[in-house]
Amino acid sequence: MKLPSLLLGLALIISPVPNLAAAMSDGTVVLFDGRTLGGWQNFGGGKFYVEDGVIVGESLPGYPNSFLATDKQYDNFELEVDFMIDPLINSGIQIRSGVHAETTATTRWGGRFKPDGSKDLRKVSWEKGRFWGYQVEIDPSEKCWTGSLYEEAGRGFLHAPASTAKVYRSGEWNRFRIVANGSRIQTWLNGVPVTDLQDDLTPTGYIALQLHGVAHFKEKIGQKVRWKNILLKKLTASAGDYSGRKDASQAELLELGSARYALACALCHQPGGLGVPSVYPPLVGSDWVDGPAERLAAKVTYGLTGPIVVNGSKYPGVPMPGFGAEGSYQWSSSEIAAVLTYVRQSWGNKAGTVEPALVERIREKLGPRGPLTVIELERIFPLNRESNSSDLSMLRKTVIAD
Repeated sequence: MKLPSLLLGLALIISPVPNLAAAMSDGTVVLFDGRTLGGWQNFGGGKFYVEDGVIVGESLPGYPNSFLATDKQYDNFELEVDFMIDPLINSGIQIRSGVHAETTATTRWGGRFKPDGSKDLRKVSWEKGRFWGYQVEIDPSEKCWTGSLYEEAGRGFLHAPASTAKVYRSGEWNRFRIVANGSRIQTWLNGVPVTDLQDDLTPTGYIALQLHGVAHFKEKIGQKVRWKNILLKKLTASAGDYSGRKDASQAELLELGSARYALACALCHQPGGLGVPSVYPPLVGSDWVDGPAERLAAKVTYGLTGPIVVNGSKYPGVPMPGFGAEGSYQWSSSEIAAVLTYVRQSWGNKAGTVEPALVERIREKLGPRGPLTVIELERIFPLNRESNSSDLSMLRKTVIAD
């Protein structure tokens, strides 16, 4: 037996990490050996230890948010980790993280909206030496934002956090898959996609396990979070990551649009674009989808509030989020153009391609603002009078009656 094979066999016998042979042979880095905290460093001083082959973080009074971080920094990677958390605390997996080199002021969003639909933003100052960076949320509370992407000691949530209560397993082991490749960051919880966004603020940094401080909440003392099977595979920044490009080809736009539609649109408008009667309008054969691209792009970029009439049928006006930079999802112009192109050319729809440059022009024209109404869209982007005048008249009567 050759020496490398002997070492691999011994590692497989003594290590509790599953599939270690496969992990080592394909270049995956085993970040936790199942026995010690070798290769990790503690920021914040919280209590981390190894017990029964897993890393345990135990909440104690008097400690701030603490982070067990890798000694090395990583840029592009696919990370998998199992976690289990007690119900009264929250936690997270930090990626591309570090410490503030000086006192830093940011505008933070905690994921909540004001009554007018705008984000509830707060100005915050973070002290020098504070650990910060992208965090994949572990949230066992009733809202269950587990898998959403947050920036610890920074901007807060980077998109509208979504509930994963139907996927999260309370009191059991759960599994994250996290892919950071170029400016694109994706997360999965128990195999279900949660987050897919673009952000290029931090290209590299530590991976870390968060233990949240308990402040004055005595009931949180002694609560624990556990992690195991922490495996990382290094990636080369993908040339196929075109969601931030303005020169994407037609095929690339359709591929990206299909992915974004499945992520953010299919839940309401349904995978086949048929919508939900009297609640969410259809996209198949829709006069809005087949109509002026500028009007549709503005609606998707900024969001819509109030009632809408589609193909002669009234829909009550379930608020539609804005997907642009001033909305909840912060999609790039290429991402918005991609999903619009996909919708306009799927399920029998035969409308034209939407170019990222068109979305850019709308953003320049309208600037930062909140959701639009149909009446505002008609004023800014006049409808085709022959095909839509009756719908607009019906809508105006509805608005006056309301």
